[in-house]
Amino acid sequence: MPKLARENQDFRRVLFTTKLSQVVLMSVPPGEETGEETHEGIDQMLSFVDGEGGTVLGDERRERAVSSWCLRLVARAGAIDVRTDAPQITFSPDGRTATIQFRKTYQVEESTARDAVTSELKCRHSGDGWRIISERDLGCAR
Repeated sequence: MPKLARENQDFRRVLFTTKLSQVVLMSVPPGEETGEETHEGIDQMLSFVDGEGGTVLGDERRERAVSSWCLRLVARAGAIDVRTDAPQITFSPDGRTATIQFRKTYQVEESTARDAVTSELKCRHSGDGWRIISERDLGCAR
């Protein structure tokens, strides 16, 4: 995961989402913020790969201690095995847009945590090739 995070150049890249979890890579330039986020019913874990960062939880601001706490938590978690089934791709009549649906399953190594979800990507073709213009989860795919 740290290698993927270091190579990521997108502000926000969702790797996968399930009913109770989401793995997102973010590349936030120095001095900028992600903005306020609320995740009801889902535990959120932050892991800083490079640089410094912090969080605001309620009225409490936490800086560098957050990253060391998260790194310890990630170190105990082991690996996350994410797999996808073959995608179903539907092209628009004009061939400029496509909808891609696929099932993602994950298992946390050395844990009983596992889940599956069906995801949908909407893509548009331009002179530079295909680009994802939206993504959403259609629900658990157990």
